[in-house]
Amino acid sequence: MSNPEKNWFQLIVRIQSSVIPAIMPRVILFTTLGMVISLLFNFTFIL
Repeated sequence: MSNPEKNWFQLIVRIQSSVIPAIMPRVILFTTLGMVISLLFNFTFIL
């Protein structure tokens, strides 16, 4: 019988067959955009 903790860890860190590489650039882009808009709004640069 194999170690369940090792199998769980291998499953979590397996990125090649994951959807993460496909969506990560968009996540980073929109997170950055949201932070910039939020900062500009808080400093009243937006009407």
